Amino acid sequence: KAVPCRVEFNGSLYDLSPLHLEHGYWDALVPSDSTYRYMINVCGAVDNFKLNKSANCSNGQTAVCQVGKPAHEGMSGVYSAGSSLSSPIGLKDGLLEIRLSNGDQCHHNHQHVRSTIIQFECDPLQTGAPEFQAETECEYHFLWRTRYACAQ
Repeated sequence: KAVPCRVEFNGSLYDLSPLHLEHGYWDALVPSDSTYRYMINVCGAVDNFKLNKSANCSNGQTAVCQVGKPAHEGMSGVYSAGSSLSSPIGLKDGLLEIRLSNGDQCHHNHQHVRSTIIQFECDPLQTGAPEFQAETECEYHFLWRTRYACAQ
């Protein structure tokens, strides 16, 4: 189920809906030495991702799926790093921002759950893709340079 992807700030309209994939996901750009891959959908859930029968993120709610490379950690190596049901669009430091919370339990601090922040930067020349930036206490940060973050 898609959630609203259009927002207005200071009289300017922003529309991230072209980044929502009805079937599938965006494969985030990560450093070559990363031990994880991230499958992301905007304003909706990741669809059609299954590592195997028991390890999949196609539950209708997961917007960010974290997968170990290879999947060796824990039981399945596949984790929700944020729910699509918690994604209002905000504006922070001039960038559009989506905060996705309510993911699976954090592996190194069981008092936290995984969550994701995606910041969108206006780049009129590209659709772009999410780029992994950092992780702190199971909060994953991505930057996405895209034409859809430009005011209309």
